[in-house]
Amino acid sequence: SAALNATQGNTLLAGHITYNNERGPLYNMADMQPGQRAFIKDADGVVHEFVLVSLKSYVKTALPSTVWTVDGERKLTVVTCGGPVEQTSHGRVYRDNLVTIFLPVDS
Repeated sequence: SAALNATQGNTLLAGHITYNNERGPLYNMADMQPGQRAFIKDADGVVHEFVLVSLKSYVKTALPSTVWTVDGERKLTVVTCGGPVEQTSHGRVYRDNLVTIFLPVDS
C-alpha cells in the first residue's frame, strides 16, 4: 500500500461497519455520494484530502484484484463489509464488501 503522502499508487484502508454489535467507523460508508470528501491524518499529523469517485459492492468471493494494486494512479481505496448478513460456520457475517475509490484533491 502506498503511503498517504505518495504521489502515485494506491493506499488501501479497511475498517469495520460494525464491531462487537456496535456501529463501526465505516458504518455510514454505503450512504456516501460521489463528490464527498475524506480527510485522513497521517502519522506526522498532516491531513490529506480525497474526493469520492466510486462506490461499489462486491460479493466477498468476487472482490476485484484491483483493490490490492499498489502502483498506478494516485488513489485511496477504502473497504468495509456490507450487504446482507448470513449465518455461517463462523457465525453471522456480511456477505459483501463495499469498496470506495477516492482521488486526491489538489492543494
